[in-house]
Amino acid sequence: MIPWWIALAGVQQAFAGATGAEDPVINAQSLRPSLDSERWLATDDSHLGAPGFSFRVPLSYTDDPLYYSFEDGQDVGLVSAVLQVDVMPSVQLWRVRLGLDLPFFALVNTRDYTGPSWGDFRGDARVVVLDGRAAPLGLAVDGGVGLPTGLTTMLRAEQVTWDAAMVLDKDLGKSRVGVNVGVRGGPDRHLENVHLDNALTLKLAYAYAVRPGLGVSVEALGLLPLTETALSPGSVAAEWLAGGWARRDNIVVRVGAGTGIAHGVGVPDARVIVAVGFEPPPGPRDTDGDGIPNRQDSCPRDPEDHDGVDDEDGCAEGGPAPGHDGA
Repeated sequence: MIPWWIALAGVQQAFAGATGAEDPVINAQSLRPSLDSERWLATDDSHLGAPGFSFRVPLSYTDDPLYYSFEDGQDVGLVSAVLQVDVMPSVQLWRVRLGLDLPFFALVNTRDYTGPSWGDFRGDARVVVLDGRAAPLGLAVDGGVGLPTGLTTMLRAEQVTWDAAMVLDKDLGKSRVGVNVGVRGGPDRHLENVHLDNALTLKLAYAYAVRPGLGVSVEALGLLPLTETALSPGSVAAEWLAGGWARRDNIVVRVGAGTGIAHGVGVPDARVIVAVGFEPPPGPRDTDGDGIPNRQDSCPRDPEDHDGVDDEDGCAEGGPAPGHDGA
């Protein structure tokens, strides 16, 4: 087992947590699946989804996301396994996507409890500034608010949490690269060698479409607390995920697995994800918004003027329709 150097609210409280006293209120399930990313499991993209309703249900297994390691080498498992189902409905309204993440724990195994539970519910919104399918560089802003609805002490926050991120991505033929940079706000918790508070978040992702509707991906996910203990053992959380997706009509299946890189709070020995979604694909790309898809548009970046002359070619003719004086 990889040593984690997790600390729990001071030396005395850490020992008490290992010997039967009340456990600290921290959320050891730190990864948040994306509600609607087209090719990635956790990294968001800037692509406009199809207008209307979509639905995604990730099932994930997390192994050893939280335990305490004493200096003598003894390890005390605090959260040894989590089997989680996220119910994630969302709706696309023009350039705004609104969604919910409702995490349910089919099984949690902590030091004091084994059984089902649920976690902190979260509302999420994304605004697309530049659609990555049409613009040279995609740009979006994403943010959410989490409520302390969880029942299991070490798998919930003790107050409202929030996060905000800038989303950048770029298509490179069959490949796509993405970057999410943001801030996550959480409860202020002083641990033995860690101070958990607001943190920087970073996600780096790459995807390759083997063919339409089928591809593979890899992601690196990191979190760095904005505190004086930011570089101490147990503060930096980082992991990687390798995955893939397959689409058939409106149904998309995604799979992924990964391990920890820097073993801060919430980083597991191993993580496995399987997600099924009802996700109608967006319509054909129409960069200039003139109602003529790019594949049929002779001028995909200049809108048709619909003047009655060759209105199907997608190019503006620059004059009034025959029989009109232009008034």
